[in-house]
Amino acid sequence: MNVLDSKKSRLFVISIIIILVSAVIGNYYFIEKTVDNDDEDGEEETYTEFKIFDETGVGYDYPTDLRVSETGKVTVVVNNQERALEEYTLVIGLGESYEEMDIIEEITDDFNFTLPSNNTAVETTIELAHDEEWNRTVEFSIEEPREKHKLNFLLIRDEEIYRYLHLYVGVTEE
Repeated sequence: MNVLDSKKSRLFVISIIIILVSAVIGNYYFIEKTVDNDDEDGEEETYTEFKIFDETGVGYDYPTDLRVSETGKVTVVVNNQERALEEYTLVIGLGESYEEMDIIEEITDDFNFTLPSNNTAVETTIELAHDEEWNRTVEFSIEEPREKHKLNFLLIRDEEIYRYLHLYVGVTEE
């Protein structure tokens, strides 16, 4: 083995070491930024997850065609990641805007209710600690036939709409 081969071998080994060290540092930086939910100021990110699922627990087979008084079912999920105890109001109602909806009753413990007409809604209060999840199957029926009702799911916090979801549900005569 000559001196030139020895220098090439050393250069090759040093290059491999530099690449490995760079990969380890890069991985550490990536993992640190991915796992750490801190924003630019070092504050942890806060948010609330708000989702609805169909009866099977997925998100694509929602009740979109019902007959008058027929029951539709969805699962509503609220997950508090706000880093504090939070109180939400869940409003479920028919209509184009929350401001036009009349709250007709509190949602009962069985989460089964009937909405008699457009611009009516029901509500319930949800209190969640940080990292706590609220998960309920909601059964609803609609009394007013209409080609396309807008069924709204509103999550209100601090008296303002914080999260908003909706489905379109057609209702036909029996």
